[in-house]
Amino acid sequence: MSTTARRSAGARMRLARNISITICAIVLVVFVSYLAGSASTHPSSRPSYGSVNLPTRGVGAAFAPLDRSHQIPADVLGAVVVPAHSTVVGRTNHDRGVDTYDRSVSYVSPYPVATVRHFFPAALAHRRWDVVNNTPGLILARHASDYGDYWEVGVSVSPRPGHAGSRFTVTLMLFQAEA
Repeated sequence: MSTTARRSAGARMRLARNISITICAIVLVVFVSYLAGSASTHPSSRPSYGSVNLPTRGVGAAFAPLDRSHQIPADVLGAVVVPAHSTVVGRTNHDRGVDTYDRSVSYVSPYPVATVRHFFPAALAHRRWDVVNNTPGLILARHASDYGDYWEVGVSVSPRPGHAGSRFTVTLMLFQAEA
């Protein structure tokens, strides 16, 4: 084998090795990104919202029976979380399919009222909701969906008479349809 042929073979081998290393690095980055994404949506994750550090979970499963026609855009539904370990105790379809979307899910939570009250404004703002009202009786926030509609979420938090923890209701409403 000539010197030129050996150099060409060596260059091809180095190129193949470099491509293999690059592919392995890409696979590793994708895998680590996947694990990081899974950890952030796991109920035991504990993101800190201001001074409130609670595990969270999404509301998609709770709203699913109220949204069989998939009116809530995924980006809106994915931007609402509740404290983990909260239990659904009721669902209400206020619009009954006649008016714009207006439905709510009620929960009970093992966490104290003050903790839950402080959790929601910070958690909503962290997930790109514009908190427009934050009073002891009601938290209201607005969010522009990827489809151009504006959605509003209302959260009312109250004590559970005779029980530890709190009760809260999350209401999702179509605030303004795309113009």
